[in-house]
Amino acid sequence: MTITNGRRSAATSPLALLLRDVVAARAVVAEERHASGSTSGSSSDARAGLLSALEAYTAALTTQRLPVPYALRDELRIRRRVCR
Repeated sequence: MTITNGRRSAATSPLALLLRDVVAARAVVAEERHASGSTSGSSSDARAGLLSALEAYTAALTTQRLPVPYALRDELRIRRRVCR
């Protein structure tokens, strides 16, 4: 963790790391969807990974009493239904 002027660098904050995980998981889902041409098969692991990343990030936002953006909340709801 980098400390600058007594403050943590935003790049190494827990929220930044969790958001990085969400972005990376979205990229994996998109890559697998593009490669397979469908949303079935091996992409179920990628979708589950994205769901996990979204849940961790929104939980961290809630714990820190920060708002969860509507688009993120909606994406999480959709991913939960898809992964059932």
